[in-house]
Amino acid sequence: MKKKKNNNDLIGKGINWLVIALAIVLVSTLTFYYLDKKFNHNRDNLKYGKQAYSYLENYEVHGIDISKHNGELDWKYITKHEINGWPLSFVFIRASVAMADGNLEEDRLFRDNWRKSRENAITRGAYHFYSPKVDINEQIRIFKRIVKLRSGDLPPVLDVENYDRGNIYITKKNLPDILKWLKTVHNHFGVAPIIYTSKKLYQDYFKNNAKFAKYHFWLANYETEKMNGIESSEFLFWQHNEEGKIDGHICDFDLNVFNGSEKDLEKMCLK
Repeated sequence: MKKKKNNNDLIGKGINWLVIALAIVLVSTLTFYYLDKKFNHNRDNLKYGKQAYSYLENYEVHGIDISKHNGELDWKYITKHEINGWPLSFVFIRASVAMADGNLEEDRLFRDNWRKSRENAITRGAYHFYSPKVDINEQIRIFKRIVKLRSGDLPPVLDVENYDRGNIYITKKNLPDILKWLKTVHNHFGVAPIIYTSKKLYQDYFKNNAKFAKYHFWLANYETEKMNGIESSEFLFWQHNEEGKIDGHICDFDLNVFNGSEKDLEKMCLK
């Protein structure tokens, strides 16, 4: 016959488990505190010096574009960053992304970046990464659901690019879906979206296409220090570098300029 367990034994074991649990919590808290302090200390040691680009001497409005791949940002460094003596005036933030495997998701850091850019008085814009492998109606739906534009925000952006690592390649047959996204998002927000694309895709599919004539372009071109073959009137933004550095951050940043003045940028924003 089994003996009944003594109540005192049960209480003792319960206390032991409680002590162990509290010890685990304490160790975890101290570890997190230590790592957090170490990480922030390392941030303070990440100094890159002044960022100067001679080929941008005619541009005074600078900005970056970001996604979850940049990690959690320290905005005090971003607000202090300067390029050619000019501060960062704008940031484009990835809101949603469609992928080659058919998945569609919200960028996990979008809401945090969206809020903090506003809090730090940096003009913000939201973009969606397009994929031919995902139903265009779903791509429209997720962007409309996630993004809430306010006065002072930049127009929405559709990111159209070839992405070798993701096996995403844009062809002429994708243009109707791209146009559908642009028109539907235009109707929803009341402002014409901007098209982000490479210089080559712009020349191949958009430059002489009347269906896209009313849209502004944000062009990526890293190979030359000037937009060779592209007139200044053909683009609003130029992504000129994908290896920019900002103090306090290990990651590289995409660097951009706006083809106009600060007042011109303000005029673009939602009223």
